[in-house]
Amino acid sequence: MNEKLYQVTRENSFVKGLTKMPEIYHPAIEELIGQLEVNPFTVAEKNLSGVHKGYIKRIGGWRVIYIVDKNSKIVKLVKVAPRKNAYK
Repeated sequence: MNEKLYQVTRENSFVKGLTKMPEIYHPAIEELIGQLEVNPFTVAEKNLSGVHKGYIKRIGGWRVIYIVDKNSKIVKLVKVAPRKNAYK
């Protein structure tokens, strides 16, 4: 089993978006969190710049946006939203 190197936290906006996400995707979110605890950089599909600096992971038609603090070893799950709303 892989050692957990990062602590994953959930912002209120992420928790709110998760309640709107279909439950069929929730196991994928739990798997993503496990991967983020080990190495958040290998999971990212895209780096974001501009207003939403951080990383993005696609889960079905939904996007998970997260930020990594390398110094404190914390991954902040910022937002989960349908693609059409994720970048607003």
